[in-house]
Amino acid sequence: MMLSTPNERRRYHRRCLLVLPCALALAAACNDDVIQPRGQLMLAITTDLAIDKDMNQVHVEVRDKDGLVLDSSDRDIIPTGDDALPGTLALVPPNSGGQVVHVVVSAKQNGKLVPRVLREAIAKVPTDRVALLRMPLHFLCSDLAEPCAENTTCKAGKCVPADVDSDQLPEYTEPAVFGGGDAHGNGSYCLDAQGCFAHSAVLTPKLADCSVPLPKGADPANLNVALVLPPMSDGHCIADDSGTAQAGNCLVPLDDDPDEGFLISGSRIKLPPAACERLSLVGVSVSTACRTKDLSVPVCGPWTGWPAATPPDTGGGGAAGSDISASAGDGAARGGTGGTLALAGDAGTAGESTAASCPMSAALAPAYYYVLVDTSSDMQPALATIRQALIQFANLPASAGTRFGLQLAAAVCQGDYSTPVLGFKDLPLQNAEFPGFQAGAQPRLQLDSAMVQTVNTLRALSGPASRTLVVFTSAVDQQCGSLVDIMHQAVSDALHSGVSLRPVLVQGVDNPTLSSGLTTQGSPSVVPMNAASIQLQSVLSSLNSFRDVLGPCTYVAPNDAKYFVTLDSGSDQRQQINLPLVASAAACGAALGYYEGDRTFTLCPSACSAKGATGSIVTDTCATSAPGTTSTGGASSGGAGAPGFAGATSSTAGASGQTPCPTQKPATGATCNSGGLVCNFADSSCICQKNQWMCL
Repeated sequence: MMLSTPNERRRYHRRCLLVLPCALALAAACNDDVIQPRGQLMLAITTDLAIDKDMNQVHVEVRDKDGLVLDSSDRDIIPTGDDALPGTLALVPPNSGGQVVHVVVSAKQNGKLVPRVLREAIAKVPTDRVALLRMPLHFLCSDLAEPCAENTTCKAGKCVPADVDSDQLPEYTEPAVFGGGDAHGNGSYCLDAQGCFAHSAVLTPKLADCSVPLPKGADPANLNVALVLPPMSDGHCIADDSGTAQAGNCLVPLDDDPDEGFLISGSRIKLPPAACERLSLVGVSVSTACRTKDLSVPVCGPWTGWPAATPPDTGGGGAAGSDISASAGDGAARGGTGGTLALAGDAGTAGESTAASCPMSAALAPAYYYVLVDTSSDMQPALATIRQALIQFANLPASAGTRFGLQLAAAVCQGDYSTPVLGFKDLPLQNAEFPGFQAGAQPRLQLDSAMVQTVNTLRALSGPASRTLVVFTSAVDQQCGSLVDIMHQAVSDALHSGVSLRPVLVQGVDNPTLSSGLTTQGSPSVVPMNAASIQLQSVLSSLNSFRDVLGPCTYVAPNDAKYFVTLDSGSDQRQQINLPLVASAAACGAALGYYEGDRTFTLCPSACSAKGATGSIVTDTCATSAPGTTSTGGASSGGAGAPGFAGATSSTAGASGQTPCPTQKPATGATCNSGGLVCNFADSSCICQKNQWMCL
């Protein structure tokens, strides 16, 4: 099996992660003129984790029997990258086969050096057939306290020998990997975790043998078992009691397999012993509503790269449980009831709205506001003031509707910060809902663990949203082995995953000089305060400004691949301004514009200020060019198929068919004749409205 060609990739996401036609020996047998029959070892890579929340990259390494690395590569998984899971890796020898290879496959998150899951196998490449070697990346093997020893691997949470008897491996067939269908999803089935377990009770397993009761009359062909984990943790999360999508418990479906998952034993369902050893386990859910998941059946999600099992709703309606969008160039079809993104063909028309009104008002995205407070002894003089400021902030009219969470970081070398102390709750809150802040004995906090976990908590929140993380800390204590590099990795993760980090460094009584580790390239400046003289109004003012950076100016993006954004100032001198798309938040500067996020778009600070408290934002998914422009084409920025703006140009040049901006910034009130034209200059933006320039 060869890598798909560019034309094929327009129709299907890459399914074959890697092919090594020449890697197993240095020989000329890859010459196309010499075709020899040979055996192959086909690796099947799957996961029960949620992509891209729990992992988004697969690392594959192949070594020979002497430990020489034959190939090593990282593959980014849909929706972050182009590769799909389940995926395959074909080891094709240059001759008849028989080589022994050591294969290492790992699940990684955003390119971090330490993988979340590691799976290894030592096997011989067959000489006369294509053998299937499964390499599942399972939750029960994630984040192990101790790595497995050399030449062993994790299976169902336990370390076992990595040696595999290739003679006992089954023949490779596509249905055995792709849910009973082919690699393109034709006839394939996946398990809708949220839908299948939505109404299942949470059972407490019997710890003696890690088992739960088998439902009476259960059909083994329609029996599924899932580990239940806390909200905002690993797995596939369902709605909470209020109906908020993916804010409830999280599910990790198990395979019907005696070695890798669950098995039926009499009137009980036995789980892997490691499941009951997980401290995060809330319980176990059993469902009889769906076809049984086994090792050939993946969990539904955009990462499978194939259509949902149920037909799409007419008119391209949204898929239940999923707001994942895709460009029309990918042929994205919205629909079904499985909580998945359906992908079909390359016609480029599926997924376009047929009933939406154009233009239409944009809806603000939910605003998540998470506060992490260091409770080390250096913070003691400031803790009461910070708590009081948070209480006042939570009850301000401007904060109403914000989803607020709170985490307290104890002064210990290691801590579990995966679950918020308070959160996430819609503001306002009662004063009594806030916990007390008690300072510890250790002067300064090892903050790396708390930072990584709080960033991950925000990143895991579902749906389009603005995500703000405010950190109050004194400094980083290196006595516990804290590394600023780890802090910088957490900050970098935040900056590249839609989390707005807002650090406050509170100088303690010891006047610490250690680097806080809270800044790296592109991150916001630290707000300095003094613990001994901290002022309530200063803290409250910072909290308010942090809230106003994203919350009132982040909107839910239309599902369509192209849309135009217009700002209505709502003021007495009402202005309607067509906003250009900029590359990122860092590209905003003083310019009016907007940038895209995870199913959101956010106004640049100047545009947010211009909108004010009474203004509004309108999106138009139907127009071929933005209102008031001289362009006759489509989007001029953002690349092919990306949201763009046809009527705005920079101060350097105008695109073909557009009126160029002046080389010098015009004076406010000067005459212009290109209505709706926006020009960005070094210190501000200017808009041509009613034949006059207005510069902000």
